[in-house]
Formats: sequence, structure tokens, C-alpha cells
Amino acid sequence: LPDPVTGAAVPALDGAAILERVPGLDAIAELEPIAAEIDESREFPKATLKKMAGLGLMGVVIPEEYGGSFGT
Repeated sequence: LPDPVTGAAVPALDGAAILERVPGLDAIAELEPIAAEIDESREFPKATLKKMAGLGLMGVVIPEEYGGSFGT
């Protein structure tokens, strides 16, 4: 899909690759040491969720031409 703002082609990335690119979030350092515990407990650390929300990562933005409201 093209970037909804610039129209530039956006390369497909998996979730881990996206998290590695987020300024202010060192997901590898924070989550890798406790990944097995997260998998076993099926509970994600609330502090990390709050940090991700503060960085704007908890909302899904879908452009209007694809049926979304583009974050409104």
C-alpha cells in the first residue's frame, strides 16, 4: 500500500521490524529478555503498553479509500 500522506511506496515489514524503527521504544531490549514469560502467561507488560500508547502505536489508521476514517 502507498503511504496515505505522501503516496510513496511503503515496504512491507513484519511487526518486529516495525517496532525496531520506533524512536523512544527499545522493544528488543525491553521484551526479548521476558518473551518466554509473556508467551507463557499470555500477559503483555502494562508499562510497555503505556509507552507504546504514548508513542501513538495503539491506534490503527486506515485511509478512507480503504474503508477507514484515517484516524478520525
